[in-house]
This record gives sequence, C-alpha cells and structure tokens, in this order.
Amino acid sequence: VSSNNFIQLPSSKADMKTLDLTGEYIYLQVKPLDMNFFTIHLDFIVSGGNRFRVTLSNLFTEVKTTYHSVQCPYHLPNRWTIVRLHAPSALFAGAQGQQHAFALKSLQLCSSLYVRNVFTSDRCYTSESAPRDMIGEFASASASSSSAARFYDWAWMDVPHAGTTAEAGPSHEVGACPAAADF
Repeated sequence: VSSNNFIQLPSSKADMKTLDLTGEYIYLQVKPLDMNFFTIHLDFIVSGGNRFRVTLSNLFTEVKTTYHSVQCPYHLPNRWTIVRLHAPSALFAGAQGQQHAFALKSLQLCSSLYVRNVFTSDRCYTSESAPRDMIGEFASASASSSSAARFYDWAWMDVPHAGTTAEAGPSHEVGACPAAADF
C-alpha cells in the first residue's frame, strides 16, 4: 500500500490534533476498490496517555498483537459494507487483557478504498435499528425495500484474542449485538 495514498483525520496540519471520540462502537461505511489492497488504522489514546493502534487490512493473513497494537486480517466483499468495530474488545485483545479508558485519536485510511462515513456510538446498531443518517440514501433507494440489508453487508468486526486467527471474511448476519459480557 502506497504510503503517499491515504486520508488522515484529523490532518497533521490541522489545529485540532485529536478526534477525541469516545463511542464504544465505530462504524465505517467502506467499499474496497476493485479488490485491491487496503489498510485502515485507528489510533486510540488509552489510560495513562499511551497510544494504541488497531489496523484492519486485507494484507494480513493472521492476527498479530503487541502491547501497543493489534493487526487484524479483514477481507471485505466488493460492495458497500458497514464495518462495526467494538473498540473495548480490540483494546482488550491487544493490551494483554488490560481494560482501558479510551478515546479515538485519529483515523487513517490507506489506498484503494471508498469511504462514505465514519460514526462512533455507545449503541450497537443493526441494519434494522440503525438511524436513518447512518443508512442514508441507500435505505431510500428502493421504496419496496423494508431493510437496508439489501444495500449493505453488515459486517461485525470482532477482533480475535491473541493467538487465534480471524475468519476469512465478514459476517453477513443481521442480528442483535453481542452483550458486553461476551467480551
């Protein structure tokens, strides 16, 4: 992935140095570009002011964790997908089981990826419970459609614990969100 082909939020030249978002769930509306490689970096500030990076990419074949990062293989279908990431699970998996308070500091989207929106929320949404702003024009594209699932694959991004491998692709199941106790 070219290091010159990326979008960084906030920009390194901006007055605002951090996004400072604290939602438990991060929703990314993305579509890979012609099945090329992509990488998504989510940088968090955790307890004690330390940085922690979660990276999702189709370049990886297995989960790799360190004390300050977790790299997750993630293969998206070649269509618009809403990826739902449970941030506390990602931090727990990579930080050797330590619970942390956190804030999303920055987001970097690298190469070959369309991005429509990025949301954070403390609520876990499904295609049936998502607010209209999240689904947007895709939900109203067909008057006969009763569900946004026709227009999106709803993918749950569950960061595996260290030493396990991720599934080959996203879950297309449209259902209830896991309970916090499951993590």
